[in-house]
Amino acid sequence: MSVLTTSDLLNVTNEELDYWKVPKPFSVKGSTFELNAVFALFITLITLLATFGNILVIWLFIRFKSLRTYTNIYVFNMAISDLLMATTGFPLFIYSSLKGTWGLGKLACELYGASGAAFSYVSINSMSLISLEKCRFIASTVDEKHASVRGAIVTSLFCWLYSLTWAVLPLMGWSRYNLEGFGTTCSFDYASRYTSDKYFIITVYIMEFGLPLLIIIVSYSIIFRIINKRRPASVQRSRILYTKGLSSTSCSESESSGQRMNMEYKVLKVIFIVILLFCIAWLPYAVVGLISVFSHTIHPIGAMLACLLAKSSTAYNPIVYAIKHPRFKGKIAAVLRNAVERARETTRDF
Repeated sequence: MSVLTTSDLLNVTNEELDYWKVPKPFSVKGSTFELNAVFALFITLITLLATFGNILVIWLFIRFKSLRTYTNIYVFNMAISDLLMATTGFPLFIYSSLKGTWGLGKLACELYGASGAAFSYVSINSMSLISLEKCRFIASTVDEKHASVRGAIVTSLFCWLYSLTWAVLPLMGWSRYNLEGFGTTCSFDYASRYTSDKYFIITVYIMEFGLPLLIIIVSYSIIFRIINKRRPASVQRSRILYTKGLSSTSCSESESSGQRMNMEYKVLKVIFIVILLFCIAWLPYAVVGLISVFSHTIHPIGAMLACLLAKSSTAYNPIVYAIKHPRFKGKIAAVLRNAVERARETTRDF
């Protein structure tokens, strides 16, 4: 029996060949079995980190009313999508990797691919919304606390609807979800030779990767320009107020202005790090897909590494927000202090 290449496996359709009765591209013995075991271990660690981190962010958001701001609605939205991806899709990937092949059938493969795509879209679209709203608030005099939370909720619902629309298109006949890499996971049929499938891959990358990334880049470029323009004036004003010994009210205004600028820098740094990590995680996967559209020469190991790197993004966001974000960090510290105090009181009672 001849061994199929990854491109051949990905291009199997119901019209050409029985979808699931095809030769496996690799044996599960030897080095491939070891690689699958390593992949399973890696995704297990990512699953644990993503589950714990995103549950923490969700719990903090629900527990503390002060965290339910306009922009944090999108943070909550992103945490929900990442948690769903980690708890629904990753266990199937771990099972398939340990087994050495996708043994769950065609329907499960399609649902796995569609759900993974939807959650990924929601995550990156939420990030673009975060950057867009931060740009709007920093560029204007409107305080984020006074913004309509209802508007953010409506926008988040539209984000889910928009993302789900693109995710279900392959289920409705425009392209398809198929096996990728070692045949242990499912994604877009990005190695298909059909012209319509190529158009789908190019379109979805433009709408769900290129466009959000453009929004992020433009938004943060504007934010950097505004902050760099404001900071010298703020510093100069503070120096004048303190030098001339003006009233305490004026000094308080100066300190408040400086604190706001410092907060803007901290928030900007946190979100920029999140966006950077997301791009590092997803750009290789986008490159793999686009190269496969035109050349069909991606090595299965390269496809698997890009897939693993993309999945690891679910663990990046909650870690960065929980550790670096000033508001979330403050609430975590408060919870830990209360827990320590309660533990001490309990110990004293005994």
